[in-house]
This record gives sequence, structure tokens and C-alpha cells, in this order.
Amino acid sequence: MRKHYLAMLWLAVLGIAGGLTPAWQPARVVASINGEAITEAAFEAEVAIQHVRNDLTGRGEGVSRPAIFNRLIGDVLLLQAARQADVTVDEGRVQSELSSLLRRHALDRPTMDAMLARRGLTWPALERSVRSHMTMDAFMRRHLLAGVAVPEREAALERWMAEQYLEAIIRLDDGFVERINQERTLPAQSG
Repeated sequence: MRKHYLAMLWLAVLGIAGGLTPAWQPARVVASINGEAITEAAFEAEVAIQHVRNDLTGRGEGVSRPAIFNRLIGDVLLLQAARQADVTVDEGRVQSELSSLLRRHALDRPTMDAMLARRGLTWPALERSVRSHMTMDAFMRRHLLAGVAVPEREAALERWMAEQYLEAIIRLDDGFVERINQERTLPAQSG
């Protein structure tokens, strides 16, 4: 169960670490969380990784752009808290998780590279994403959920996240938010 959770978690965060903008094109900032920018490229990478997740799990469902944007903001808050608490993960564990991911889905590296490339993503972006997800997981286990009974963990995490949202300085590009809310859900795209 934990490994499945980590696999899904890395897919959720890939956009934060994996969204790259060509050097010749200025990055459009669509949100700022406590001064940390989320670019449109990072958001689009997150949308792409959701498609990869659907590809891996065999689900052909669409992608909710507003939900992804909201999750991305929450992930930034978690990663900021993890950095503040000096939570890191061992590189060997990251590589082990990547190997486990490939085994779980019966993929080899070239096949995964091709799957990522079809969605505009790269292996290094996947590595950064896995590292970010493992960092968030370690922070939650060590700092947020340590000593919290399993049935109460979801509520505890929701309370903590609500506090973070209230205390954070969050600036959003209203035009971007309006556009993704109008788009709502993109249909599944074949990879």
C-alpha cells in the first residue's frame, strides 16, 4: 500500500520539479506561494503527468485542470515545510523507488522514457518528482502524522493544510485561474 501511495504521490508532484520552459521563452508565473513561483510550464507538466498516471493505471478518464492547480499549490506548501524541517531523502532510496515503479508496471527504462516523452516529460523530471514526493511523504510521516491514529490522519492533514493556506501568502494569476476553470476537464488523450 505504501509503495502504491508513493508511486501515485510522485506522479502528483512531477509538475513542480519537471515543468521546464525553453531558455528563450520567459516563464509565465501563474501563482506565487510564499514567494515561490509556480509557472505555467510546471502546471502543464503536472497535467501531462496526470495523463501518464492514467496511462499507467489503464484509466481513460479526463484531467481536471482546477484540481491539479489546487493540488500543485498544496504540494508547494508541503515541500516548503519539509525544507524548513530539513527533511531530505537518500538518493539510493530515490533510485530504488524508480526501479520499483518500473517493475510494478512491467516497464523497462526505454519504454518509460518513451511514455514520458509522448507527454513532453523526461526521465530527469521523473527523478526530481520522485524525490519531491518521497520528501513530502517523509515530512508527513515524521512531522504531521507521527503519533496520529490512522483513522484521524486524513482530518489531521486537512487541518494542517487549512492552517498553511491561511498563513501563506498566495498570489494567483486571475486570468489563468479563470481560463482553467472554464476548461475544467480535458478529455483523456491517447499517448
